[in-house]
Parts: sequence; C-alpha cells; structure tokens
Amino acid sequence: MQNPTAGESCSESVHLQGAPHSALNELRKEFSVKFDKLERLLLLLVSLVVILVLSVIIAVILFNFRSRMPSSDQVLLQAECVRTPPLLTNLEPQPAPIQVKLIVQRANSSASGSRLPTGETRSSLVHFLEANSRLRVLETEVDHNTPTIFASMAASNRFNENMLDWKQVDQAGRIDSFLLVWITSKDHCQDDPVHRKIRDFMQDRPNGNSKSPIVFLCWFDTFLAKDFNNASLVFLEREMQKHTTDSSFNAVKVRSSLDFITKTFWK
Repeated sequence: MQNPTAGESCSESVHLQGAPHSALNELRKEFSVKFDKLERLLLLLVSLVVILVLSVIIAVILFNFRSRMPSSDQVLLQAECVRTPPLLTNLEPQPAPIQVKLIVQRANSSASGSRLPTGETRSSLVHFLEANSRLRVLETEVDHNTPTIFASMAASNRFNENMLDWKQVDQAGRIDSFLLVWITSKDHCQDDPVHRKIRDFMQDRPNGNSKSPIVFLCWFDTFLAKDFNNASLVFLEREMQKHTTDSSFNAVKVRSSLDFITKTFWK
C-alpha cells in the first residue's frame, strides 16, 4: 500500500477543518432568517395591539361626546321652544280665578276669635280654599257685586246650637253661599243625612239668606283630603262663578242702558 505524500495530508486536514466552519455558518444564517421572521411577527403583533388600543380609546371618546350632545329630537324641540313665544306654548285657556269675599262668624269664646275648629283661623281657611280651588279671597275693600261666602262651624251632634249667629248673618248683607266646616271623622267624610237636617233647619229661618246654598267641608284635626271635600269645592266654585257672571252681565246691561240714554237725550 502506497503512503500519502505530505501535500496530500495537508490538503485533507484543511478540508476536514473547514467543514465545521461551513456548517456553523449555515446554522447562523438559518437562525438569522428565523430571528428576522420572529422580529417581524412581534412588530406586527405590537402594531395590532397599538391599533386596537387606539381604536378603543377613540370609541370611548366618541361615545362620551355623543352622549353629551343632545339628540336631533331634543335639538328640534329646543329650536321650537326658542322660536315659540312663552305665551303661546300652552294654547289651552287656563280657568280664571274667582274673586270672592269671605266672612267668618265671630266667636268671643274662641282663641282665634272665629267660629272655627280648634287650631284653625280665618287665614288657614283662606289658605285651604286658595290652595285647592280657583277661589281667591279679597282682603281689601271689595265691590258690592263680589260674591260673598259666610263661614262657620258645624258638628253632627250640635247642628242647631250656635251654628250660625243670625244677627251676624243679617249684618253681612247678601250672602251667596254658606260654608260650614263640618267636624267629622275620615270614615264619615261623605254625604250624610245630617246635611239635610242642617239645610232644613237653616231654610226654616226667616232670613233673606236662608235659601242660599250650603257647602260642607270635612275637618278632623285638619281639612281632609277627601273626594267629598273636592266635590264641595267644585260646587262652591260653580256657585260663585254663577254670581260673578250674573254681576258682570248686569253691569253690561246697566252700561248699555246708560249709553242708550246718553245718546238718545244728549244729542
């Protein structure tokens, strides 16, 4: 067998030493490619996360902005309110108040000086009437045509005992309605046979006002918020309105008659 020469041994050793270096370079290249791909993938994921976060922030800002802005219906309604004068916003005519004169029967034995239940005064009665009806009590000097209410107190067991002082009734002049604060329990705040007895008793009196309508208001420690009281106030309004209308009509008739006489005899 022929032994290798020195040159051949050297070239072979060089070849054997270069093989590991080339394999290492290949691994480096392959790792570098994979690292680049991974880096790009991470950058893509970060970009997507950033875009998602920004989208959520923008959506939240838009939602808050839209929630604070009025809707189109609200804008139109506000525009209509601006264009419409305040006096024309409610086209329904409001019922006019009814001016009345209130006389409360005097009572020397009462602390308030009026014949009303304990704790009640003329002022508290006026407050109840004006808060629950269209009646407006005039405190100053009133016209003689203003409808007049005469108020006193009544109880089921003493309907004819000092219920009305007829001397005071006579001094009051024309009375268009009697208002009796009726002391009774909540359960009995309704139309009662005693009302008929009181009406019969009053109408039997020889007085010019004895035929005037009688209205009852239930009271038990306070004026009761009952349907009976509401109906009584509506009835009282209607009666006072009737006298107000009649007075206005009579005033117009008198004025027309005076105008006719003036034009006829003072030409």
